[in-house]
Amino acid sequence: MSVDYKVPAGLRFIMELFSWIWMVIAQGWIILIISVLSLALLNVPGDKKPVSERVIGIPVPGLLRIFVELGTAIIGVLTAFWLVGWFPGLLQLGIVAMYLKTDGERLKWFAGLRSDIPEYMLELHKASKRN
Repeated sequence: MSVDYKVPAGLRFIMELFSWIWMVIAQGWIILIISVLSLALLNVPGDKKPVSERVIGIPVPGLLRIFVELGTAIIGVLTAFWLVGWFPGLLQLGIVAMYLKTDGERLKWFAGLRSDIPEYMLELHKASKRN
């Protein structure tokens, strides 16, 4: 299955954005700041830039990055259900499911279940070099 390199990143951002909105409304700014900083600073080498280039932020193992991303997703879903009800909760859950479907190869690479970087990530690296 070929995935446009923009789709997984876009869905991941939408998932994070809605999770952050629910976090601020329900739990305040501290959890938001922790979430944003952890997602911005804890990066797997080769994820945002090719492995040969310097990692932005703090290099971490893939499993830790998965934990941070899925932790944000789970907090967002649970908070949406608790805070505003079934429809927004199901919408948030749907966004998370689409993110997992489109970004699954990246998560497998993080977990060490595949040795090569997914093709759509290589396309993202090429596009970032052009800009």
